[in-house]
Amino acid sequence: MGWNEVDLAKGEVRVIVDPVDYFTIPIEALNRHIHEHPVVEYVTRTGDGSAVKFSDFLSAREYHRREIYADFFQPLGVEDQLATLIEVQSPMIGVAFNRDRRSFTERDRTLLNLLRPHLASAHANLQTRAADLALVSALERGLELEGEGVVVLRNDRIDAASQEGQRILERWFGGMHPPIPLMPSLPITYERDEVRLTIRLVEREPIVLLLQERRLSPSPQHASLLGLTARETEVMRFVARGRSDAEIADALVVSVRTVQKHLEHVFTKLRVQTRELAVTRLLGDPGN
Repeated sequence: MGWNEVDLAKGEVRVIVDPVDYFTIPIEALNRHIHEHPVVEYVTRTGDGSAVKFSDFLSAREYHRREIYADFFQPLGVEDQLATLIEVQSPMIGVAFNRDRRSFTERDRTLLNLLRPHLASAHANLQTRAADLALVSALERGLELEGEGVVVLRNDRIDAASQEGQRILERWFGGMHPPIPLMPSLPITYERDEVRLTIRLVEREPIVLLLQERRLSPSPQHASLLGLTARETEVMRFVARGRSDAEIADALVVSVRTVQKHLEHVFTKLRVQTRELAVTRLLGDPGN
């Protein structure tokens, strides 16, 4: 089995495998042919990250004709793969199980689909933790990030706060520290005026809180200044809330392809390549 991160733009695959000595040939062989990987092809076309098998798409004869089989999978003895993705945008992130025969069952598929949301949650938590610690490190170096602040509490009083942390406290609580319930219930969120404040616990001794402000939808005025149309701004409002292309299409009563075309135009106007960067560029600083 392996944990896989596939960057299609760079043609690179990063893999952690078990057993650790599984690879007997260089990973470059996979990089060269990653675009003809059956699962990558399917996810790129559909955006569906649920569990699938090579045998869902290709007969054994069709699979054996592919260069990715001759150069990579055949030397490893891989005749079938069962994989699921927790991130379908490039870089794709997922787990895969290889076998030397076509013997994966529907029970295997169901089990992996049940595990998928838990894998996604664990990965998201690790990313959040890493970002939190990076921000604390930035505070220690005297740096500031717009819309994010750090507050240190001792004896239920504010002992220290970053400059941005002080501004956030003033905007939301009039300078007083936020009404925080029992620590196990963190993170907690507050919302008003299309802005969400999230308070996370970073450290317990002393209590270090991370305050993060995020707009929930782009400002029409700001979007217009960046050249976006009203419809493109509406699409990005859903993107900012984490909606998929299909969900946006349903909400706007248009086709998925129409949503994708709007996003292509947005990426071009904002000079970005991903949804995340487009949202970051549009949302800006909630304090302004």
